Amino acid sequence: MVFILLDDTRYDDLVALPEVRQQIGDAGVSFTHFYAPFPLCCPARATLLTGQYGHNHGVLSNKAPQGGFKKFEDASTLATWLNPTYRTGLIGKYFNQYAPPYKPPGWDEWMVPKAMYSYTRSSWWIDQGLGGAYNSLPGYQTDTMGTLASDFIIRNAPAAEPFFLYTSVVAPHDGSPRTDDPSWFQNS
Repeated sequence: MVFILLDDTRYDDLVALPEVRQQIGDAGVSFTHFYAPFPLCCPARATLLTGQYGHNHGVLSNKAPQGGFKKFEDASTLATWLNPTYRTGLIGKYFNQYAPPYKPPGWDEWMVPKAMYSYTRSSWWIDQGLGGAYNSLPGYQTDTMGTLASDFIIRNAPAAEPFFLYTSVVAPHDGSPRTDDPSWFQNS
């Protein structure tokens, strides 16, 4: 199972993403009814990972003291429920204010950028179960996530053990359209 989470994306944004609609949406699952009980970054992530509403998991904001990474209790999440039956991996954003090298329980592979909003030439904390290290991975962050996700799937698809990959793409997120556009970095 591959789960792709996009930050700050509305349903109608998919009009501008025809390849995503064709290659992922058409081949995957589409929901005709969907609800976001707390459509804010960290509370929504906590809900996805715990299956609980915000008043139960306690993450009510993107920043401390009411939210963010330090507020999230990660002892019982989708990753811990699936592991050890599934090989689990997370690529990309975990929570606001998260700082590597902490690797939450349940994740076999953990690949997160050191600077979440640095879209190019980023340093990544990569822990594939043997202890982690920072690796400088050139290129646009979303492309790097795609490469890491492909590598995870290729490594795990032939195995008898099922896998769950949670890929959390940040860009486009903030800044002007120019700073979110990979062609701007390639031409500058």
